[in-house]
Amino acid sequence: MKKIFALAAFAVVLAVSCQKNDTPATDQKPAGIPMKLIADFDATKITYAPDGNVLKASWEATETISVITLDEQEQLVCIDNFTSTGAVGREKAEFTGTFNGGDSPAGVIVIYPALSDNGAGQYATAPYIDRYGNEHSFIYDAEVGSEYIQDNAQDLKQAADNDASHLKNYCILSGVANIADIKTNTLNVTLSHEMIVLKVTATFPDALKGKTLQKMIIASFDSSDNIKGWSRRGSWEYINIPSIHLNGPGSIWSNTWDLYADFVIPDSGIATLYFVNIKLQDMEAGDKLKFTATVNDVECTPVFKTFNADKTFDKGSIYRISVTIPD
Repeated sequence: MKKIFALAAFAVVLAVSCQKNDTPATDQKPAGIPMKLIADFDATKITYAPDGNVLKASWEATETISVITLDEQEQLVCIDNFTSTGAVGREKAEFTGTFNGGDSPAGVIVIYPALSDNGAGQYATAPYIDRYGNEHSFIYDAEVGSEYIQDNAQDLKQAADNDASHLKNYCILSGVANIADIKTNTLNVTLSHEMIVLKVTATFPDALKGKTLQKMIIASFDSSDNIKGWSRRGSWEYINIPSIHLNGPGSIWSNTWDLYADFVIPDSGIATLYFVNIKLQDMEAGDKLKFTATVNDVECTPVFKTFNADKTFDKGSIYRISVTIPD
């Protein structure tokens, strides 16, 4: 099963795979309720961004989604997976499945892509291969009885110039279902992106054309050149509503944001990279970003960009920045 995300200002299509999962079992599961789930997308995430670039979403022919029930302590009660089939490209999908959270749960959230049981009572999204060749899941260690969920936001690699396919590992959508709808046997949910994309267009000098770009690091500093945490690292998160990505007890803010690469800088000297994260701190006027590229195992001279005004970074949006790497 796949999900298509289009980056609005240019033609990039991302195929996001997920697994078919059986409905997870718990030791004391309430009687199941046959249920429909109607899912569509947050229109503001589709139509608005400061620079006109947004993440668009549409459903593929067959999809699976996870419905997560929470108790009054905001702990995970059960995970039920629902399936939808229909026309490719639809923005609204009807899912069907069996809801095992009872007729009056404290809360219900919905996450795409679906989570599956690893056999030890821990649920995770389908794995991806990181830059080391190891398997990781973006969301993992979701367990019945826990109020936390883990995410992993590191070690992605862009394999080609202007290639956004690695973003599929971060294409997480979440939403809150109206629990009053349970009595009608139909849940309704509006899904929103849980990721932010920074599109960096880097112009390299003639001497570096045809050489291999291996990495770019973005470091963040305040107006006094002190280190300033900007990007989120993977950690434990509270799973409570309205968002799975509220700051958890192990939240880490880093002043470096890495993207590994493995492609030849084009003859034009212009390379396009896609950084992705789940949350970025607001930046103030005077704060700085430092861009450092590594080409053929040699670090290039850093480039600094200064914020001329305060900046807020919204989920579901793409932000663009251009840098020129000096000779």
